[in-house]
Amino acid sequence: MSIRALPSYWSSWADAVRSIALQVNQMMDGRSNGVGAVTLDTSTAMTTVTDTRVAEDSIIVLMATTANAAAESPHVAVSAGQFIITHANNAQADRTFGYSIQG
Repeated sequence: MSIRALPSYWSSWADAVRSIALQVNQMMDGRSNGVGAVTLDTSTAMTTVTDTRVAEDSIIVLMATTANAAAESPHVAVSAGQFIITHANNAQADRTFGYSIQG
């Protein structure tokens, strides 16, 4: 479940409190919209992930979700709107990672 953006106007205070409470409770349960998944490109040493949530000072945390991904030692370079993963150049098509954007 992702966290939806809160509206800037509510029809009542009760709706506002209910919406804010739901969002805060989801965040306290560890929910975040700053997540995604990427599979490394084959036969190249770099994979670019375009994501508008990434800022120049964001920290990208990768988590391997396949055995071949776990064998990788990726390096991440961040710029506004994207990050580039440098990795081994091979033909494995199942090197998949989950990622989290912090900041």
